[in-house]
Amino acid sequence: MAGYPQDRDLPDIGGSGGLIAGQKEDSIGEQVMVSLRRSAPRIQDPLVFNYLTNILYQLVPSAPLEDRDLQLVIIDDPALNAFAVPGGIVGVNGGLFLKATSEHQFASVLAHELAHLSQRHFARRMQQQETTTPLTVAGMIAGIILSAVTQSDIGIAAIAGTQALTMQNMLAYSRAHEKEADRVGLDILASSGMDPRGMPEMFEIMMREDRLQGNRVPEYLSTHPLTQSRVADTRSRAEQYPDEHIREGQEYHLMRNRLQVHYARSPQVA
Repeated sequence: MAGYPQDRDLPDIGGSGGLIAGQKEDSIGEQVMVSLRRSAPRIQDPLVFNYLTNILYQLVPSAPLEDRDLQLVIIDDPALNAFAVPGGIVGVNGGLFLKATSEHQFASVLAHELAHLSQRHFARRMQQQETTTPLTVAGMIAGIILSAVTQSDIGIAAIAGTQALTMQNMLAYSRAHEKEADRVGLDILASSGMDPRGMPEMFEIMMREDRLQGNRVPEYLSTHPLTQSRVADTRSRAEQYPDEHIREGQEYHLMRNRLQVHYARSPQVA
């Protein structure tokens, strides 16, 4: 891992707000979904959507979530990215299927996002912004997501219109939250019958992706700070779980093949 940057000073939007509770949280989620539906291309393949639903709800019973009513969205973009936002919205880019070579690796990203939701990371950051309104929060989240998934100025404009929420304050707890989400995510994987070792394997893939892209930070790493120490810590923790030689079925690879064909026919470059 020589030469890999020790720190990623970038915003983390992987978490959710549980302390911004009830109707406010639902309102944030609704605003984000409206923005995504208007501006973000989505994958409509019912087989892929059903697979994602099944794998997510295999993980959900092991996640300490107060609200298990989730909304799923698959963004039609070959870049590696995933997110979870207030209101129980979980999204992935089609590129996650392209980059994750096993179901366990793929599930580790979903488990990480569920961990952010269950640990109320977004709300814990929002407590540092006492004057921030749910509408401001929704605008910022939607802007960050759209700037990644649309590769246009739409998201930048949304961010510019929500100055009350500063990037600097969002950064304050990002590394601690990422490590906490890693630990909780590993437990979710193990309790769900998935191999926790898929998480450090996925991190290795992300690091390789980062090196290949040079100065352009991959979308997922721009919202989920990754360090060498974090990868090493996750690998060490994963090895503490029993090695049960968990086998995976073929369904993930069938879905992955569908996405590979989809992007082979698409003008987008994976």
